[in-house]
Amino acid sequence: MSFNNFSMMAMPSSFTQLKKLKELRMRESGLVGEIPETIWNFTALEVSSNHFTGNLPEYLCANGALTGVIAFDNDLIGELPYSLGRCRNLLTVQVNGNRLSGSIPSGLWTSINVTTLILNDNSFSGQLPDQLASNLSRIEISNNMFSGEIPAGVSSWKALTVFNASNNRFTGTIPQGLTALPQLTTLLLDGNQLSGHLPSDIISWNWLNAPHLSRNQLSGPIHLKIGFYLASPIWTCRGTSSRVKSISWPFGANRSTLSSNLLLWDNLG
Repeated sequence: MSFNNFSMMAMPSSFTQLKKLKELRMRESGLVGEIPETIWNFTALEVSSNHFTGNLPEYLCANGALTGVIAFDNDLIGELPYSLGRCRNLLTVQVNGNRLSGSIPSGLWTSINVTTLILNDNSFSGQLPDQLASNLSRIEISNNMFSGEIPAGVSSWKALTVFNASNNRFTGTIPQGLTALPQLTTLLLDGNQLSGHLPSDIISWNWLNAPHLSRNQLSGPIHLKIGFYLASPIWTCRGTSSRVKSISWPFGANRSTLSSNLLLWDNLG
């Protein structure tokens, strides 16, 4: 039923009476109002890009069969349902572009089968856990209010390929363990309150191609190993000897945004 125009209709609660209906997909359908609380017996709920308001139903995963919640680009409020933290079959939660708030149910980070959490552009808060689900490969939490330090246990997030945490309130240093993620391709930490030195060495960033660290409070030297990894021996820096305003790489080289930090580039050679 996706990509229809139901002329600003509310979602009929009678859907829950269709016992053989297992997946509800109503993307970009012009629906308004609240998602009925009686929706709990589906294996997949996709209602993105509508005009839904109110909360996500508390008992979305009451039957334990839910594999996905895709509800981005609505006007949903409140917290994520606690039941999502106990949903063992859950694979993906994509609720970016709403007005959701509060902390993430603790069990959601470690749900045994979850692979994707896309929570950008809300007002979520709280801290990241030390441990993640072994299959979790994509975390997108930019433009929220997450805080605290990037946990020391980040080195155990071995499946992670995308970590987008731009524009939050993270503090502390960038842990060395963050460089020990062999599958990581995208790292976005710009717009936080990170401080201290960059890691002095790279453990196993094999595929990283887009690190963004600008608009933090990083300081100290850019060590040769991380400098040459992030770009190329041929680069130019604009700024004073104590503050990097921008760094440019040759066409085709990996790019790392380090601007608006207090980083020394004197020892780049």
